[in-house]
Amino acid sequence: MRTLHAKRHTDHMTKLQYINACKASTQCAIALMDARDTKRKCYDATYKLVVVSRTDQQSMRATAKEFGINEKQVREWCRQKPELMKMCAEGHGKRTLCSGGGMRPLYSVQEEAIAQQILHLQELHLCVLRKDISVFAKEEITDPTFHASAGWVARFMKRWGFVIRQKKQHLPQDLEEKVANFVKKCNTIRERHHLPQHCIDNMDETAIWADMPGNSTIAVRGSKSVPILTTGHKKQRITICLAAMADGTKLPPFVGETTQKVKTQLQQSNSIVVYVPPGCTKVVQPADVSWNAPFKVAYKDLYSQWMAEGE
Repeated sequence: MRTLHAKRHTDHMTKLQYINACKASTQCAIALMDARDTKRKCYDATYKLVVVSRTDQQSMRATAKEFGINEKQVREWCRQKPELMKMCAEGHGKRTLCSGGGMRPLYSVQEEAIAQQILHLQELHLCVLRKDISVFAKEEITDPTFHASAGWVARFMKRWGFVIRQKKQHLPQDLEEKVANFVKKCNTIRERHHLPQHCIDNMDETAIWADMPGNSTIAVRGSKSVPILTTGHKKQRITICLAAMADGTKLPPFVGETTQKVKTQLQQSNSIVVYVPPGCTKVVQPADVSWNAPFKVAYKDLYSQWMAEGE
């Protein structure tokens, strides 16, 4: 009887332990769900100003309860109100940190020296690339565990306000005068010789390479290299001239020749040539702005089709 009673007692204890274990796991799951719901959030400057503006109508405690945030956080935002207003006025309302906020860079002194090198090269009008920043960083930071990776370079540029800019053609200072003289000269020639629109044309030349494959292609994910077939004449090119008359008539593209030979032929055909002033191409030369790019796109499509057909 004692043995049977002890066995029943043991089974009863086992059931209690199992029930307690289930309760504990359930409570742990609930705690994890609560922690997930109350994870730390980030608020941008615009939202912070909305919260701060409510403190003008009620207490900070009531404001914190209304927005579901900590009262200490509300006090901190009220202290930062001038800087938050400045950020929103400058168009940075989506930023979550004020200037000077966040984790401090580990190599702040070295980063300042790198930034000064970049600014010095900019003053000399020299080109600075991402790989140059990586080289500067390896020279300044002697920590053996430091690697000037692409990610670090990107974060450095963001911290110091550096961006990649494309080379831009600067318009001449006397642009308006040059354009006015060019238009005046064209009108004078037209009125003097009584030229109709079908006798006035605009022409521009552009280089077309013998091999013009696309720069990208579709491939299987994970492919390390994707060869693209060409004819092997990538260094050979010709000059194509595109022209259209003032009445809208498009002329067929033709191959340009040497400059002196073209000038001679134009003189023999009793043609009057007016050249676009230097630096004014993007303003008074529609052929360069609107024709060349679509022509090259169409040429690349025909080239790809020709290569695919194997002719």
